[in-house]
Amino acid sequence: MISSISYYMKLSVSDLKGWQFEIDELGAKHSKQFEKFFNWCEGHKVVTPTYVLHNILQLGLGAINKFIDSYFHIIEDVFKSIHSSIYIFIDRIDQSVRKYGKDAWVHFQAGLIEAAWDAMRINTHIKIYTSIRQEAYFNYSSSDKEAISGNVTFMRYSHDDLHKITDHQCNFYENVDSFFDFVGFKKIKNTLSNTKENSFRYAQRHTLGRPRDVVVICSQLSSKRKITKEDFRKIVNLSSYRNIAKNIFSELDFLFHSLDNKAKQTLLLSHIPQNILTWEEIQNICKEFNGASTCSNGTCKQCDGFHVFCDLYNTGLLGVIKKDLSKEDGHTVFRQKFIGPYDIGSLEKGTLPPTNLYYLMHPCLQAYIEECRNNTFGKEYKLVDHVLIGHNYVWTERCTLLTDLFYAMKGISHPDIKSKINLFINQIIVDHKSLEDTKQEIDMLTGYFDKTAEYSGKMTKILSLVEKISAYMDSVLPS
Repeated sequence: MISSISYYMKLSVSDLKGWQFEIDELGAKHSKQFEKFFNWCEGHKVVTPTYVLHNILQLGLGAINKFIDSYFHIIEDVFKSIHSSIYIFIDRIDQSVRKYGKDAWVHFQAGLIEAAWDAMRINTHIKIYTSIRQEAYFNYSSSDKEAISGNVTFMRYSHDDLHKITDHQCNFYENVDSFFDFVGFKKIKNTLSNTKENSFRYAQRHTLGRPRDVVVICSQLSSKRKITKEDFRKIVNLSSYRNIAKNIFSELDFLFHSLDNKAKQTLLLSHIPQNILTWEEIQNICKEFNGASTCSNGTCKQCDGFHVFCDLYNTGLLGVIKKDLSKEDGHTVFRQKFIGPYDIGSLEKGTLPPTNLYYLMHPCLQAYIEECRNNTFGKEYKLVDHVLIGHNYVWTERCTLLTDLFYAMKGISHPDIKSKINLFINQIIVDHKSLEDTKQEIDMLTGYFDKTAEYSGKMTKILSLVEKISAYMDSVLPS
């Protein structure tokens, strides 16, 4: 209100007489500590809403309450007297209040949109446009929230939206028609899955789905005069680690219940052995992080420990596999789901859903986890072969079988046996060999197990999975 009054009084001198009574009343009643606020109301200086707010916060709680109790009704009367349109734009308020903690951060932004809504109801000539974080909007409650919701617009970006934005940026800054023209190729081979992947999709799945993440990656790519496919992979992977993964931890550390400092973040990441985890592994890592000997066995909401994986899940760094409502060829479809920046809702503990399937680490964390594990334990971070991880990617039966095989092979350390199994899987997945074509390899693999008593008990399960993977590939490949 004060900002609008300062602007209107400065530019609308002819209206001063109509306001004189209210202005005189302010001048007669105000105490010295509030003098500058009334000078602004007299049009001595045009001030922005955030500048007014900053000065109000300097008063202290007692003085703020006195100011509101004594002068709000007078300021409101003056505010109602504005008869010309004023448009106010407020942005990035979330960054200015994050130092006060999560509760203040949520309620401050909630208070902003409620104040804007109230001000526009008091005077319809005033239009206020402001942005707040969606996490704040979802985590506050108010009797007016439902009414306000009609004036709220949610900004969401689909894959196609991000692609169009990126194409436009490439056209504007690089003078090329599209992202594909910018990097020089549409497809890139994914060395993990041995499949060709859309180059923009490769870059996008290493982001958190925000336009600025894609812009950061493109900025790094533009530093190379000519981009090879190897350069592309390295730059995307490194940029997602340095500029996205690390930044999201520092950006949201005040919202985390458990991972609120770098030491805790490093400790957790160093304990994550691979990019796909079971519920049991998550429980064990969580127990180790908390120094506990037992777990609540699925009742996270009743646990008062550090909910480290809930923090990762709530901020889109840990994904789950969910049944899609749509079907393909009459079959149920499962998709990988990471909470997006515009889908973040509850910031509470105990939100990680238990599942019989798997949990997925976000691709942007790969280099960060590798660094943490290597520096802390001297151990590597493993990736499950032939399984692509990315938001909204389909999770096929092949993904489940390959992940099951990865776990079945966990106890095998003999390099010859591991290399034989991996070679055999590559022949099935990459070379598209059938069971009939690879009968000799199966017999050889069986022989390896038979000669090694230590692993003979695993033979049945591993070979069964290999046969299932081969049968699945036969069923999906064109005859």
